[in-house]
Amino acid sequence: FLANELALRNYQVTGVDSSQPALDVARRHDTTGTVDYRYGDAYRLELDEKIFDVVCALDFLEHVENPRLVVKEASGRLRLGGLFFAHTFNRNLLSWLIVIKGVEWFIRNTPPRMHCLRYFIKPRELKAMCRDYGIDILQCRGLTPKVFSAAFWKTVATGTVDDDFTFCFVRHTTMGYIALGVKNRE
Repeated sequence: FLANELALRNYQVTGVDSSQPALDVARRHDTTGTVDYRYGDAYRLELDEKIFDVVCALDFLEHVENPRLVVKEASGRLRLGGLFFAHTFNRNLLSWLIVIKGVEWFIRNTPPRMHCLRYFIKPRELKAMCRDYGIDILQCRGLTPKVFSAAFWKTVATGTVDDDFTFCFVRHTTMGYIALGVKNRE
């Protein structure tokens, strides 16, 4: 979704996924026909030495065994001064209850074991990973569903994510959060 949205805004975009079916779906939704979709491994990106202004790892780090290697690869692909965006979930009891169990209980088509608490990352852990590979986290902002919206309650009632379901920024990083970092050294 993000790759296609950025392409609509005239950015040059490369999207990488280890799932060919996911890439096929993404290509079908790329109305610009300009996104460079690649089958690949986030631990070892084979992108012909491309260097990027921005790397995004949104809703991704909490699905890999070794997020440190992903951050290392991301940093290796960023130019100095380049931006790194990550969205993931904080590892705690509330995240387990809402993000894992709540989604399993209330969203009908949730794949089994879509999220695993041990893969969630505390903000301080993400900051340390990034710092180790030359990325300074400038900001972490909490992100949570808009629970006081009709779309949220419609999703809960029907078990299907409503098209108008949205998230909002919050001051705390208790559950989900977005981090913005800048590459400051090689």
